[in-house]
Amino acid sequence: MEIYEVNNGVYCVDTLVGGQKEAISCFILDFERAAIVEAGPISTYRTLLEALDEIGVRKDRVRYIAVTHIHLDHGGASGALLKELPEAKVITHPLGVKHLVDPSKLWKVSSSILGSLADIYGQPLPVEANRIIAAEDGLKVTLSGEELVVLHSPGHAPHHAAFFLENSRILFPGDAAGMFMDGYLIPTTPPPFRLDLAVKSLERFEGLNPLYIGFTHFGMSQADDYLDKAIEKKKLWVQVAEEVVEAGGGVEELHAKLLEVDEDYRNLCRYYSSSDIILRMYKVGLMGLVEFVRNGR
Repeated sequence: MEIYEVNNGVYCVDTLVGGQKEAISCFILDFERAAIVEAGPISTYRTLLEALDEIGVRKDRVRYIAVTHIHLDHGGASGALLKELPEAKVITHPLGVKHLVDPSKLWKVSSSILGSLADIYGQPLPVEANRIIAAEDGLKVTLSGEELVVLHSPGHAPHHAAFFLENSRILFPGDAAGMFMDGYLIPTTPPPFRLDLAVKSLERFEGLNPLYIGFTHFGMSQADDYLDKAIEKKKLWVQVAEEVVEAGGGVEELHAKLLEVDEDYRNLCRYYSSSDIILRMYKVGLMGLVEFVRNGR
């Protein structure tokens, strides 16, 4: 387990999913009413519990688990964590509630798309409905001295919601702003990707003028121009996907083309060249782009 204090009271936890460093981060907000942003996959929930102990956050102080969406690598540990955190409730987009209560369909679909990666993440446990907050857009929860704001942000998924720590101006965009490492940024576009909604969500984030971005994949960064870059990248990748699909290509051809035209993608593939987990994450995103273009956008 690796923990980094990235701001006053804000900690980034490397979940080390499948033994892989710098793949999935969750964030612990150590305020009077403590919160966790991103549950992560169920296979790593004990890592988060150990991180709480190490930071000194009592389990009964955790009031919220803010889940950006119900994909296995973001919300999969919700049910397991709630069994250990007696005062906590899960905050999620209303469209995600049914999949938390009964994750059987989510597991079936995820297994068919992710293959063995789903097994690395693990099968989620159900969440009791009375421990879920179906968060409408703009909902604010008080952490004492901080407000955590819910921002509906479709595009990556229809049930996606980002979170904004208002006073610290830290944005937790889930997968809406892409995957990040060491200054390199690429889109996350799994099925059913929507370019128009994704761009609108990013433009909304820009309006918040965040100082920092807490990427689930991976870590905390100063905001700089990464939201602008994320918009440009999504548009570029759709354009490249159109060219590839029109030429009769699919995921593998799109992967090869992006290696040619996108320096960030090339560098990240090189950085994670020995990580089957990360490279499969990338391929799932390419599947969404190909499907988006084939379905006529």
